[in-house]
Amino acid sequence: MKLLSVISARSTWLFNLADLNPKGIRLFPQMTEALTEAYDFDDQPDDAPLAPGDTPSQPGLKFRNGMFDTEQGPVRVALELYDDGIIADSAATTDITNRFLQHVIDWAAKSFDLTFDSSLITNRIYGSEVTVQLSSHLAQTLKPLGAFSELLSKTSFSQPPQKYFATGLNFTTASGSAPFAIEKRANTAPEVNVFYSKAMTDTTTHLKLLEQLDQMLDGCE
Repeated sequence: MKLLSVISARSTWLFNLADLNPKGIRLFPQMTEALTEAYDFDDQPDDAPLAPGDTPSQPGLKFRNGMFDTEQGPVRVALELYDDGIIADSAATTDITNRFLQHVIDWAAKSFDLTFDSSLITNRIYGSEVTVQLSSHLAQTLKPLGAFSELLSKTSFSQPPQKYFATGLNFTTASGSAPFAIEKRANTAPEVNVFYSKAMTDTTTHLKLLEQLDQMLDGCE
């Protein structure tokens, strides 16, 4: 398996944002402007709220297309601030996203005389979206689905018959939580064997699971 790109490496830290500011310091809009400058985010829209939770129709503050310096070079990042936590995203790994989140908190504490206790974080939630090229051939491995694809290909569906392919797999729990999906990347020829995958886990675990799936499918060919 070959990793082609990381589309999203998302990390959510849940905690009461007010706990950062026990002195009740007025932070916004000064912090909005300072964050935008510190991480080179795109400018905030004119109708952005002054602080997280100011308006029910647009809760929180959202920063897009920022930059975070790492040893591998600058990484594109995004940040969202809410009353009950912080969400960050990068195009690298969830490990780097976590480092960015910690950097933001340390920067804010130093710049605005805030305090932060990591023990107040109630949960960390991850999301990962990647594009990979498998060594195994999913459609060939899943022969029953391949046979059904041929049946679909011979059916008109009120339009000229087209070639159908088994394009992916979706796994979920009985409650529907933490789904794991892998599907053929749109606008990509099937023979290229490139897939998009989404999972509610950190990037390292996500890629390890895809590698194991690729090996299992390869052993069935």
